[in-house]
Amino acid sequence: MPSYPFLLALVPRGEYGVDLFFLISAYTLFLSSQAREREPFPRFAFYLRRAFRILPLWWVTILSYGWAEHRSPKDLLPSLGMYYGFLRYLPRIEVFDAQWSIFVEESFYLLLPWILSSLTGVRRAAYGFFIAFYVATLWNLGAERWGVPPDNGYIYWFPLNHWYFFAAGLLLAQLPEAFWNAFMASSLWGCFLPVFLLTLFLMLPHHEPRLALLPLVLLFGSCRNPLHPLGKLARTQWLGNLGKASYSIYLGHLALIAALERYRPVIFQKTGLISFSPEIRFVVWFSLIATLCSTLGKLTFQHLERTTIGWGKRVISAMQRQNAWQPHTA
Repeated sequence: MPSYPFLLALVPRGEYGVDLFFLISAYTLFLSSQAREREPFPRFAFYLRRAFRILPLWWVTILSYGWAEHRSPKDLLPSLGMYYGFLRYLPRIEVFDAQWSIFVEESFYLLLPWILSSLTGVRRAAYGFFIAFYVATLWNLGAERWGVPPDNGYIYWFPLNHWYFFAAGLLLAQLPEAFWNAFMASSLWGCFLPVFLLTLFLMLPHHEPRLALLPLVLLFGSCRNPLHPLGKLARTQWLGNLGKASYSIYLGHLALIAALERYRPVIFQKTGLISFSPEIRFVVWFSLIATLCSTLGKLTFQHLERTTIGWGKRVISAMQRQNAWQPHTA
């Protein structure tokens, strides 16, 4: 039976996809916030947009997972109130396993308007990045010595250990276009980048996002260039649709995986996949799960998330119309 161990060697590196999302999130939010800076009460509008997009689907997800696992309302309260990340060292404080990244993201959103006002300009953004990176290093080395409980991966999954990816995104968003043109000028870049990134990712140890920063920035730089093959892929419609539904996909993927797990041996047996190597079975099963998760996520986005986003837009528009009307009548 042929074996392809390099396939499974790549799997754990998928954890760095979340950090890449942090970087992209900060990059895009900086650009969108600049465009909305002249709106009335931009900070309050930012929080309203985030709340209407995130909280309704989040509450539905937490209540659904809690109902399926027979959790009490008291058990769900930290997650419903979005403060569970401060208590992750406690057993069963989370309702599902992937909650850590949502808490990291929301903690960044909470501070973003003040961060944007403080880190405008390349120099300030660079200072902010180095400070965030230094804080993450200190947190990793000293948190347990300072009495921070290490249980349930609390130290590793805490926001301080990942905020420098947001800081990197803010810095990249403010670099001049001339930098990006020079960055991608080499004709050899497109040839060697995939091999370089693959080698770096295979060499990375688990749970070391600081070492993943360089290949992730290189990957982002390639995707930013519309002429690069990765840049063309990043601009395809289907990938753009996946990006829009990524929140819905993320919240629902664990439930779908758990629901389908019981059928996996039967499917492998009836399709003859049981005779193939574990790596081939993994690729086939992963492809099936990814297709179903993206389909379910798109449906959730279309019928639930987009609806609540529309509510937020209407509330903000009404407030802006009221704000525009008041000076006129004064």
